[in-house]
Amino acid sequence: MQYLLKWKEWPTKYNQWVYAEDEDGNSNIDESLKEEFWLHGSKTATYKRRKVNMPGKAKTRQETLQMINAERDKVLEDKTISSSHNYVNNFIDDLVFFLDVAKAFNTV
Repeated sequence: MQYLLKWKEWPTKYNQWVYAEDEDGNSNIDESLKEEFWLHGSKTATYKRRKVNMPGKAKTRQETLQMINAERDKVLEDKTISSSHNYVNNFIDDLVFFLDVAKAFNTV
């Protein structure tokens, strides 16, 4: 799992992909920043379908969504989340899955 970091007051060309954890399982990103993202950040880019350049090595769309949701749940596991946040997160998950299925059948 990686996060795209935008450095405050730096141009977007300096954005950087950073692994959530190092090889030993230690966090590379401050947990409060992860919490802030999962509670209040835009999820549009997170759930966006991407082209994959490594045939055979890529996760399926379903596996990718499960990985993203597992990370969200891990970061927010001890946090009290309002039911509206849960509703919105579940709605996004359902909408993304629906759109993927519709694209598979060329209906969108």
